[in-house]
Amino acid sequence: MACIVDGLAADLARIGSALTEAAYTASRYGVNIGADGRPPPVPCGPPASAAAASERHWALSYRRAWERAAADAQHAGQRAVSQLTDLCARTEAPAANSSGG
Repeated sequence: MACIVDGLAADLARIGSALTEAAYTASRYGVNIGADGRPPPVPCGPPASAAAASERHWALSYRRAWERAAADAQHAGQRAVSQLTDLCARTEAPAANSSGG
């Protein structure tokens, strides 16, 4: 069971690191990321300047990274739940068989 939890922790650390890197890059180009890490709203309409176009590009890039990180974290959790369920089923099966005899 510990290796399943360790695997989940490693997956989540990798995902968090990638998101932190994306946030750092986006913030260097003027994107204001919330304290909770959520991406800001992306401005609508054509950008008024090259700087606004750059900020919009990096805001969209960070939004995609954030959505990918959220999906990857959900999949990692689901994979861990599946592995733990399988482990429990394997460990409970012999006990159920031995008590029925």
